[in-house]
Amino acid sequence: MNKIFNNKIYNFFPDVFVYIGYILILTGIAFIIEKSFFSILLILLGILFSFSYVGILIDMTNNIYKNYFSFFGIKKGVWKTYNKFTDICILEFNQKNKGYSRTGLEFSSKKLIYRICLLDSNHQNKILINELKSKEKAIAQAKELSVKMNKSLNVFNPTISDSTRLKRR
Repeated sequence: MNKIFNNKIYNFFPDVFVYIGYILILTGIAFIIEKSFFSILLILLGILFSFSYVGILIDMTNNIYKNYFSFFGIKKGVWKTYNKFTDICILEFNQKNKGYSRTGLEFSSKKLIYRICLLDSNHQNKILINELKSKEKAIAQAKELSVKMNKSLNVFNPTISDSTRLKRR
């Protein structure tokens, strides 16, 4: 039995473009009778903006993974081995977005996200598996993946080289 974990991590385009994509799809549908070529172009552009995303496929029987970009349902990426990655951990991030309107007004958003990552033995390299908004869901999924992938669930603790220690003094 081939155990493959498929996960959409985040949208390829920012949220504003995703919403614009939905509007382009609706506009294309509205104009499909009058201007068929123009409406098809709007629909295709809307689908590209709305449904393109970044994800990961993990084949647990062959110990390989693929980070991919999905455009029009086609997943583009390269399969790589994850044998050198020994641990799974949950990283906590404050994600901030800031923008300005044409009148100079600032708008911003801040949210706490939890990233589930595969880590190598010294915790210097990582593979992003998922981003979640809930700590409980992140812990549950990390535990489930650690059992399925036969990896240990650890706290992020990178080893610091001697040259870096000297720079910090």
